[in-house]
Amino acid sequence: MDNLDAILDFAYEAKDSEPKDAIFAYQEAIARYADDDYTPFLVIELGNLYKAQANYSGAIATYKKALDMPIIAQNDAMCQEFTKNIHYLGTVQDILAKHAALSTPFPQIPGDIMQEIEKEFQAHSDSAK
Repeated sequence: MDNLDAILDFAYEAKDSEPKDAIFAYQEAIARYADDDYTPFLVIELGNLYKAQANYSGAIATYKKALDMPIIAQNDAMCQEFTKNIHYLGTVQDILAKHAALSTPFPQIPGDIMQEIEKEFQAHSDSAK
């Protein structure tokens, strides 16, 4: 895969059937094209793939690492959004751990637990202001 479009095509096609291959492709794209205007969206896609695999630590690590990338670090709004995602995913992890459900992929989190996550995250966000 010799260009960004080829990597993204591969990742898109692999994300449902071979998510580990898609994760690798997104990691490769982010590493190779760190200065590309599209890179923040690649980070988000990678984070979403990790969430779908119930790999919340991987998603958090992805967002933390991205904060050091110049294309992201130089954009205050993007930094705030990535930081918010880090805190949100930390809340997701805490609540899922409390319910012994850390292996639950994000799209499959039951509604009552999602409500608890949202309530907890909002409480932390309000207290941080």
